[in-house]
Amino acid sequence: MTEILWRPSPERVAAANLTAFRAWLSTVRGLDLPDMPALWRWSIDDMAGFWTALWDFAGLIGERGGRALENPEAMPGARFFPNSQLCYAETILRHGGAREAIVFTGEDGRRIAWSRDDLRAETAGFAAGLRGLGLAVGDRVAGLLPNIPHAVAAFLGTNAAGGTWSSCSPDFGPSGILDRFGQIEPLVLVAADGYRYGGKTFRLASKLREILAALPTVRRVVVVPFIADSEALALPNAVAWDSFVDRTAPLAFTRLPGNHPLYILYSSGTTGKPKCIVHGAVGVLLKHASEHLLHGDLKPDDRLFYFTTLGWMMWNWQVSGLMAGATLLQFDGNPFHPDAGRAVRPCRARADDDVRHLGEVHQLPRQGRGRAARDARSLSPAHDVLDGKPARPGVVRLRLSRDQVRPRALLHLRGDRHRRLFRARRPDGPGAARRALHTRLGVRGRGVRRGGKPGAGAEGRARVHQALPLDAGDVLERP
Repeated sequence: MTEILWRPSPERVAAANLTAFRAWLSTVRGLDLPDMPALWRWSIDDMAGFWTALWDFAGLIGERGGRALENPEAMPGARFFPNSQLCYAETILRHGGAREAIVFTGEDGRRIAWSRDDLRAETAGFAAGLRGLGLAVGDRVAGLLPNIPHAVAAFLGTNAAGGTWSSCSPDFGPSGILDRFGQIEPLVLVAADGYRYGGKTFRLASKLREILAALPTVRRVVVVPFIADSEALALPNAVAWDSFVDRTAPLAFTRLPGNHPLYILYSSGTTGKPKCIVHGAVGVLLKHASEHLLHGDLKPDDRLFYFTTLGWMMWNWQVSGLMAGATLLQFDGNPFHPDAGRAVRPCRARADDDVRHLGEVHQLPRQGRGRAARDARSLSPAHDVLDGKPARPGVVRLRLSRDQVRPRALLHLRGDRHRRLFRARRPDGPGAARRALHTRLGVRGRGVRRGGKPGAGAEGRARVHQALPLDAGDVLERP
């Protein structure tokens, strides 16, 4: 029997984005969908209607084009909004003003805060630098950076200028980096001069020199002075971030076909070299709108923290939280240094840094004692906890009964390398142990037990039986 651990209050259900979406469908589209099961059934029975409605409700910026769906039965081969024209960064950066967009905290306590206007200016300046370099539509820009605000600006600036982004974490070895970037032939490499981990400082100049020797297509190296190491600036074609970015440039967006490559992710590399996995803007925006706005209930006053690096797809996912107007909290370094509480303290770095959506790192305080537990208990009870798999009862009881972390809800995520999540909690329904309560909207899925037999209630895998806006999927054209 499923153990129900939490139920939302009537007030929270009434204020949920999901409730607003159903009301909008009733008023604007004349659809009577009284509950989540009815909404989900409609979302898979009328695929074109659901994704079109989500585009409008989420306020995606761009032209949808005449058709919502082409070849709906093909997997792969279905194309969502094949005639659309848009720019991912244009929707992500639609919120301006002095409110914080990104707050970074390092393991050494260093703090960097950018407002929405700061992020827009840095993005515009980086895009202008790329255009001045002669970046053409589809040229690749590679990032080798810690999880810092400059990485977000570089990604969004690349997209705004018409380029395609890809990234690795700076702790990767040279061979691991070249196995990835060597396939995409980047025009520009954006790299930090170093990073910190476990109380140690790691300089990147020698690693960058080795990488650049094997990447002949790189015409410019943009160096972010994260540890103030001048050696990195002595590399061939290197320029400091502040010199490359033109902060006087207007924010201009290059709209492209919706399936044009937005960014390139990679498979794990466990069965040979990592494979490139290409994502287009329309699929990313639609799926992340569903995940952040409807299932995640993310709102402009929220703060979203997910412990990740630029080598993991969750970094790309978190960036899309800016779509909702939320503030991103970033952390880079060893989450256990000097104790397990280091990964939690960024959430309470200041009185107004109360994070509502807490990802993955919520499990770390269980592995520490003393101050780590006290820091975890200092978190507000108004958190959504984002996990990578359905929560197990023992772990959840530890969080709830002992007050280590007191979540509003458990948001169960099932992810894969295609940067899509298939199952989730529903913000208007209960949270339970060992079970992802509901298939995501627009996802026709089925649980498969070990041995391949369909069924629920046991460990197994999720299979999707209907096309999703997974977009792109094509190999990059080479000149």
